[in-house]
Order: sequence, then C-alpha cells, then structure tokens
Amino acid sequence: MKGTITLAAPAKINLFLKVIGRRRDGYHNIVTIFEKIGLYDTVTLKKAPEGISLHCDTEGLPHGEGNTAHKAAGLMKKKFGIRSGVHISIKKRIPVAAGLGGGSSDAASVISGLNKIWGINASLEALIAVAAEIGSDVPFFLHDTHFALGLGRGDKIMPIKTGRKFWHVIAKPSFSISSKEAYDIVRPARGDRMMPFLLKGSTPDYFDKIMYNDLEKEIINRYPAIGRLKSLIKSIGGRESLMSGSGSCVFTTFNTREEASGLIEGLKGRDVKVFLARTN
Repeated sequence: MKGTITLAAPAKINLFLKVIGRRRDGYHNIVTIFEKIGLYDTVTLKKAPEGISLHCDTEGLPHGEGNTAHKAAGLMKKKFGIRSGVHISIKKRIPVAAGLGGGSSDAASVISGLNKIWGINASLEALIAVAAEIGSDVPFFLHDTHFALGLGRGDKIMPIKTGRKFWHVIAKPSFSISSKEAYDIVRPARGDRMMPFLLKGSTPDYFDKIMYNDLEKEIINRYPAIGRLKSLIKSIGGRESLMSGSGSCVFTTFNTREEASGLIEGLKGRDVKVFLARTN
C-alpha cells in the first residue's frame, strides 16, 4: 500500500434546504438536496510513524484538532486502533465559511484516504459512522453520487439517481458566515408542501422546482449585501439565485457553460469572487 495519497475534495451546494426544528443535541433537523460541484480543495496524506500533523495553505485556519481534517484523522486512529501517524497537507480552493462544505469535504477525503494508506479497508457504512461524528455534511461526501437527499441533521443520505448536470456561477461576497450563526437566527417557515415532491425523487422538472433555503431570509436581514447580490445577479443574468447552505455564497444554475458566461462577465469588477463549476 502506498504511503502517500492525493485526493480532490469537491465543494457542494444546497439546491434545497428546509429547517424542521432544533434537536436535543443542539443540531437542527433538516431536509436538503446536496449537489457536488467541480470546485476542489486538494488533500494530500503522507503516512508517518506516529502522530498527526496538518499544514494548510490558507491563513487563519486551525492546524490542530480544531480543523475538521485533523479531527477526522484522530477519530479514524481511535476507532480502528491505528498506531501509525499521518501528515495532512491541504491546498484550499473552496472559500471558507461560505456554505460550500469545504471543511466537511476535506474531512471526508481524510477518512477515505486513511482507509487506504493505513490499510483499514473498512466498509462504507463504517466510514460513514465516523464521518457523522465529525460533522453533518461529511457523510454526503463519502457517497459516490452527484445529488442526494439529506435528512436528519443532514447526515442521513439518500442518493438521487439522475444523469442531469448543471453549470453554476457562484459568487462569494467579501465576508463569511459561520454555520452556527446562521442556525442560531433561523426561523423555520411553516408548512411542508415540498416534502411529498422531494421524496418522490427525480422527475424531468425536479431540479427546476426545488430551489429554496430556509436560512436565507434571516441571513439577508442581518447581511443585506447578500440580498443586493441576488438582485444584481437577476439584473445581469435574468436568473434567480439562491444562497448555498448557511452562506455567504450565492449561486445560479445554467444548463450550459455558454449561458453562464454572460453573468460571469457582468460580475467582473464587483466586490465578489466568482467561480464557475459544473456538477461533479
């Protein structure tokens, strides 16, 4: 077994996010539609005699147990009784605290990679159990699926089988928002009119009807710049946009790269970082 492995850790967006209510463990029960997209961090794992070390090329991120990737390695070591160590190197491309799941994807890559270089050979179910202890989004990234329905706190995954793929223009404002802040201020909308439709799975117009985010209204009240960004996107591209997860990124959906190019041009020179990514 090779002692070094490099993995591409994809970002995600939430095409749909409904908050059901707070749980006894402090998390919230949600219903969400995840989509993996082609915007990646690069995670390299190098087997070491002992211990866990981590280097990240982005300033301000923790390098110890406060980093989800480091936490994932520690839990894998504990759960499977591993004596070997690992050095983790992360090249960040996914914006931090942006609703794109970069930290969760990095952690999932560590779990998957260590399963190989440490020779654990655990089942997917066993790895998902570890992932669920790290964070709510982490199990999704272990599944080999483009789209999935997420239930519970987002850790119960039901893959959605479809050959459909999209192009997304993703705009990141100059500020970030923590998941904790977003969920602390959310006021879930009443009603569950979308639930029967969501649980039916993919239909030809499925993805065109589901775009919704319960977190968006209160976040925009606190961060009006997100509302202005959505209006700007609509004025330039004629498209509705949605905040992904807990924000602060806002995305739009197109069927072709050519359709997306006009919006990208229109956002140049604005106080936002712009990414183009296809369904991964």
